[in-house]
Amino acid sequence: MFETGVLTIFRPSGSWLPGSQPEQIQFSFLFTVVPEVLGTFTVSSITAVPKKEEKLLKTDPLSVTKNGGGGAGKHECYPPEQGYVFDLLRVKLVEDKHTAYKDNDTSPGTNYGGINWKDGVKTERNICIEVSAATGCTECGGHTEGHLEAWMVRTVDEEKTFAEGPRAMAESG
Repeated sequence: MFETGVLTIFRPSGSWLPGSQPEQIQFSFLFTVVPEVLGTFTVSSITAVPKKEEKLLKTDPLSVTKNGGGGAGKHECYPPEQGYVFDLLRVKLVEDKHTAYKDNDTSPGTNYGGINWKDGVKTERNICIEVSAATGCTECGGHTEGHLEAWMVRTVDEEKTFAEGPRAMAESG
């Protein structure tokens, strides 16, 4: 920004006569004016903040029926989705159906099958389950259904922007 100004200097006229007026000399100036605050700026930073994501895996039921005594089983193994691992503290086997029959009795008492971990496989990267139906008599039958419910988790970095309010630019000296 520019401002103009005039400087007036008075010099004696050089005459010794009374009533003589001093000589007026004027100089014009152009000033550059710097404001108190040159401007403002804002500081911001982008930081990666870890964020936990989770999904529930609920498998389709495995179903097995065995008639005429003895036992039968079905098993299946489940990996987590790409990038996830199983939270082993939140994994459970759910028995959906457990029935048996002997003559006219359909109580589950003669079916000693169930749902279990197949060969003890229960890791963050793989879980195997087995559903079985088994009876101890040839005139008996049994039916068992069950599924796996397991939480899958992963940590991803989420970008967060942190901005500080406007700051004034300081005048450099």
